[in-house]
Amino acid sequence: MTGLATLTLLSEAAGDGPLLCLVDDAQWVDRASLDALIFAGRRLGAEGVVLLLAMRDGDDVTDLRGLGVVGLSGLSPSAAAALLAELAADLTPGQRDRLIEEAGGNPLALIELAAAARALAILAPVDHPPSGPGCPRARAGCLTRSVRR
Repeated sequence: MTGLATLTLLSEAAGDGPLLCLVDDAQWVDRASLDALIFAGRRLGAEGVVLLLAMRDGDDVTDLRGLGVVGLSGLSPSAAAALLAELAADLTPGQRDRLIEEAGGNPLALIELAAAARALAILAPVDHPPSGPGCPRARAGCLTRSVRR
């Protein structure tokens, strides 16, 4: 019933013209809401509604059959280097390479890491990457600052 209600709501909202329904970070939407959106998305062919669900890879419980799926990858190393050249041209080649590796092609991670690098003005040595429970590499790495005494 919730899926049908969602379909009706989106169809009626598009009555005055085209409608875009965008759900970012859909992997964090509760299961019932996501199921309702997917139900509606499979049936929105002629209603003038575009449903765009943006979610990370690895959500094995979401059945997206019947929906158009477009996979996006991260930035290439050359594109990441070009972005860093605009954001933090003063980085050394080693620092730039480290940020590119840590960000894994994620543009937001590059932007945030470049800002942190400029704010800290020092990165951990490239050959001694930070580690430990406070610095998971899965969260695009981390920067460390030397404490001068």
